[in-house]
Amino acid sequence: MAQFLENSGIAVLVALLSFFYAYRIMVLKDISGIRKSFSKRLKDKDGYIKEAGLLFIIFGIIALIAAVVLNFSFLLGTVIVFAAIVYVSIMWKKINEKYEE
Repeated sequence: MAQFLENSGIAVLVALLSFFYAYRIMVLKDISGIRKSFSKRLKDKDGYIKEAGLLFIIFGIIALIAAVVLNFSFLLGTVIVFAAIVYVSIMWKKINEKYEE
């Protein structure tokens, strides 16, 4: 277990943080942690909460997969993490464009 955390501890922490934000968004309906107070208003807050929370869950799952892969191949695990960051960034922009007024 110590070797696993040594190799992939950061990826596990990122996954846990992502799941925390998904819980905060989807269960508590609190989007203040991901939206600035001066951001544009939302057209459909419930749809935004559903899609943003799902995106955080997907990112958390990919981070956990990367954590396992990092124990076998550092390069492949790093590529997975960076690909996930690019995917989440693109989807985040699409979600904001879809739901902001």
